[in-house]
Amino acid sequence: MKCLLFPLLIVLCSYSVFAQPLPVNQQRLAKARKMEAQAITASDSVLLAHSYYQYGRTYSFAGDNVQAKRYYVKALKILENRPASYDLGHLYVRICEYNNVSIDSREDVEYLNKAIAIFKEINSPQGLATAYGMLQGAYGWRWVGTFTEDSPRFDSLLAINDLELKYAQLARDTSFIVDAYVRYGGLYNIVHNTNASLANLQKALTIANKSQNDTLRIRSLLGFSDTYIGLRKPDQARPYIAEVEAIYKRNNYQQFFILRHLLYSWRDYYQQKGYWKQAFEKLNIVNQLLNDSELANFDKTTSIVNQELDAQKTALVMTAQKKEIELTNRLVNTQRTFIIVTITLLAGALTLSAFFFRLYRKHQRISKENALISYKNEQLVREQNHRVKNNLQMVSSLLNMQARQLADTDARQAILESKLRVQAMAIIQRKLYDSTHLTTLNLADFIPEIAENALAACGFAGITKRFDIAPIRLNVDQTIPVGLIITELIVNASKYAFPNNHAPILTIDCTQSEQTIRLQLADNGSEDFMEEGQFGLAIRQHQQNSTSFGSQLIALQVQQLYGTYQYKHRESGTEFSMEFSV
Repeated sequence: MKCLLFPLLIVLCSYSVFAQPLPVNQQRLAKARKMEAQAITASDSVLLAHSYYQYGRTYSFAGDNVQAKRYYVKALKILENRPASYDLGHLYVRICEYNNVSIDSREDVEYLNKAIAIFKEINSPQGLATAYGMLQGAYGWRWVGTFTEDSPRFDSLLAINDLELKYAQLARDTSFIVDAYVRYGGLYNIVHNTNASLANLQKALTIANKSQNDTLRIRSLLGFSDTYIGLRKPDQARPYIAEVEAIYKRNNYQQFFILRHLLYSWRDYYQQKGYWKQAFEKLNIVNQLLNDSELANFDKTTSIVNQELDAQKTALVMTAQKKEIELTNRLVNTQRTFIIVTITLLAGALTLSAFFFRLYRKHQRISKENALISYKNEQLVREQNHRVKNNLQMVSSLLNMQARQLADTDARQAILESKLRVQAMAIIQRKLYDSTHLTTLNLADFIPEIAENALAACGFAGITKRFDIAPIRLNVDQTIPVGLIITELIVNASKYAFPNNHAPILTIDCTQSEQTIRLQLADNGSEDFMEEGQFGLAIRQHQQNSTSFGSQLIALQVQQLYGTYQYKHRESGTEFSMEFSV
């Protein structure tokens, strides 16, 4: 079985194999030497890498893959330190060419993955086709004889082959397209899927014939011969082997891998036909190509290459260690700087903490002092309000006593009205004294009380009252004028609207819109509730007595509030409206 698998694996993997060195092409060698001299003269490292690459290709064509790899490694050493390029990726692939016959191809897989990453970065379909083809070969050698058509390994190899074909088609590279189909044929032949193998090989041969490329035709024809040899159909394999031999002789090829593959194919053909003499002759030729002296020389050269690679790795390790020491020193310096900065910041933080603690203590002391001052001021204001309230009550009592002693009705009425005004101010002072707010009052709290007090003093405590007052807070300077205005208006209503009115009603509305307060006070002094001619008298009193003390007082208080006011006389009564800003 291994005898049959060996030629198939040659198709699966790269066609550059370990071989006896053939004559070196002197023209290629001279070209490489000239390029090397130019690079050294111009101190051009990139050109020097290209010259090493040319050396490698020259020895690779001659079959001396070990010497080729030495030059590839030299070129790689230069280009690895430069940005990603097609040449760098191609070098990784070239280094792996002759290793494909080794089952232990882990290093090759690593190189090929690097090549794939580079070709993806520079977007090179041709490079990706090359790398994936070589990667399939590397895994093929590692997994030989360990998979079937249903196994995951076969699927993995098939997937890699799909990628080679995909990028070969994107690059429109006939060589890699043919190579991909030949690899398909070899894969399916290993798992004994003859139809799939022959179908893919036929695709490869058709494309090779169209391209008129004999090297591509040889790949396809050898694939057919391997498939039929594997099926033990030597008669069907013979035409393909003979055609390969004819092309090889016609082109005078000096390529070891083709010759070796051709000799193995003839050997297998003669074995299956029972021609043992011819099979033995072919085997002797193969053995001559792979004699012990050449293999020993190969091992020696391989050892040299490995030593160079080990030296390179040692240099890289030393460089890495040097960088590690530098990084360690840098880290130590950074840590030292960090510690110094941390200590400095900590000292600064402690200093700031002490400073802010002192500020906090000072703020607490000032806050306590302010609270004490505020409390004393509050008590002082309360005491002041209390005394003002008491004084106003005393004035109100004096006015009341004076009114009792007067015989003149008008004079007594004037004194009583003055008393009402003083009581209005006294109510405000009492509200301030009782409230937690020492400088502001809620209109909804004190307007009803002022109205009730004024109505009671005028003898109309039992009338219907309608209050719709929004909870508006005013300072004392505005509250006192409002209280005096309401008192004066209720006194006027008691004089002109409520007498002889069977159902007197007093309405007070107070609303706020943004920064404007609107106060409305209305009575129902309708003609229906009054004696004949008295409704007209009420209107005249409102209009003609604008020079009276009450009217002047209202005007002065509105002016103090920087507001406006007006009267509206209707059949349902008289309405007073005032607007002022807060």
